Parts: sequence; C-alpha cells; structure tokens
Amino acid sequence: MDVEGQFSQASAWPFKNFGEKHDLRNESMHLYKITIAELIRTEVIIMSTEDLVNLANLAKRSYSPVPFKLKGQFDRHGVVLHDREDEFGSRSRLKAITETLGNTALGEVYDLGGNAGYFSLELCGQGLAKRATVFDTSEELLELGRQMANATSLGDQVHFLNQPIDLDFIKTMPAVDTVICLNLLHHAGILFDVETVRKMGWETYLYHCLVAFQQKCNVLIFGVGLKGKKPTNWPIAPFRRARKIVSVAERAGWAVVYDANVLEIARLGVRKADNSRKKFRFKELVNGLSESTPLVARLKNKSSGKLGDYHLYILRN
Repeated sequence: MDVEGQFSQASAWPFKNFGEKHDLRNESMHLYKITIAELIRTEVIIMSTEDLVNLANLAKRSYSPVPFKLKGQFDRHGVVLHDREDEFGSRSRLKAITETLGNTALGEVYDLGGNAGYFSLELCGQGLAKRATVFDTSEELLELGRQMANATSLGDQVHFLNQPIDLDFIKTMPAVDTVICLNLLHHAGILFDVETVRKMGWETYLYHCLVAFQQKCNVLIFGVGLKGKKPTNWPIAPFRRARKIVSVAERAGWAVVYDANVLEIARLGVRKADNSRKKFRFKELVNGLSESTPLVARLKNKSSGKLGDYHLYILRN
C-alpha cells in the first residue's frame, strides 16, 4: 500500500522522503523529530503543547493511564503526565488480557463503568476489538476519553455514553461479542443496587449478573476489588473470596480461562500469576494468616499497595 498516497490530496502534508527525520513545529513552536513511518504506524494526531497540557490536567482525574500511542507525545513535549497506572495496575491487566486473548477477535465491546476508556482504546488500537462503547457516569472522564480517542484516530471506533450501570441494565442491554466490567461490581450494594444487594446478598447478586452476562456476550473481562468492606453483604472470609468468585462464575455457566491477582501479574508476569489451572493456592494460607494476625496484615498491605486488592478474571462461553 502506498502510505504516502493516502495524503496526496492534503496540500499541507509536509513530507517528501518517507524514511527521513523531519522537524515538526506545533502551535507553541516546540521542536521534536519524528519519521513519517512512525507517524503513520502510531496513527496519532499531532497535538500542540497547550492541548497536551489541558489533556494532562483532565487525565489527573482518571485512575487509568493514557493510551500507549498517545503517551509519547507528552514525553516529546516535556509535558508532565501524572500517570496512576502503578496505583491500580491498568497496564498489568491489559498485558494479561492481550496475552490471554491475543488470538481472539473481540469484535463489538461494551465497557461498563469504563472510566475514560483506557482498555477499549488500547484493544481497538491494537486491532483486537472492532468497536467499543464505554459507559460511565462521569461526564468529565467521558470527555477525556473522547479527546484521547480523537487524538489516536479512534473517534469512529470508540464511543462514550453517560449511563448508570446496574443489574437491570445488564439484563436488558443488547448482545455484544465482549463485555469489559472491571472494578464495578464490588461497588454494588454501596453505590448502586443497594436494596437488591441488601436483600439477596452480594454473592447471589454476582451470580445473577454473571448469568445475565452469559446471555449477552461470548467473552467477559471481569474484575473486582476485594478490599475492606467491599464487596458488602458477603459473609465469607476475605482470603477465600477470590476463589469463591471462580466457583460462582462456573456455576453461572462460564469457563474461567484466566484468574489472577493484579499485584501478582505485576510481580510474577502473566503466566505465572494465573491461578485458573491451580486447584490449590498457597497464597490463600498467607492471606488467611494475614486475616488472623493484624501485624502481618499491616505489613502485607503496606508492601502491596492497592494492586493486591484487585483481581482479574477472563471468562468465556
């Protein structure tokens, strides 16, 4: 394919030789160098320093990092990006998702409680997903997602809608190929579906959600935060919760193809962290000791930060 030919009608296209380095000056006259090949490959719209500063300020409110394709522009312009990915392990989760599902066409994606759409933007940007719709209730984060989608030439593939998510929505939403539901359902009973969770308990609530998802998609990328009093109304020892979710998913008709703590993904790598084929997990003994020994619990929490609170599951029909 003649990549330069795509721009033959663009009178402002400044390049002559495809492999050469060229000086690009943005509105702030900040100078950096880039090859045409790099520009085409990354499919990133060149942004001014002012626009990047505004985007960086907006990104402070998101717990997820900006897409990889966009991050280089911040670095080249010297714009400080307050990236919180180490706090919540978004890139570790993405690595686990792409390595586990790298040979799977994810098709149409619904991203529930998707924040600014980091996972949808990355999966569409890498060609694993065809289209995605991100649902969240923060218009500020949705606008951040729209700006990042436009800046990475994904504005026609990734859409953002202001929409509360609850069990009724899951039951009535259209069927899609893949659903992403990360860090949402552990808030059920606190931020939404309060009365429903109070009446049936969180485990039964989770079962109903997973049954509904099972009827709506072929792949479910599902995450929970197992921390403190969350999930609420679930009278089970905290160190047994991660494993219990596996049994609930299987009872709902899902095959669990990946199951890992986010901290272990970051520390051990994707394959070594995977518990989906292990019948016994030694770390459950450690976690059990933490529950019964306050000092051990405090040391464990201090060393792991927030990553140790989050768990990732990848389920397939």
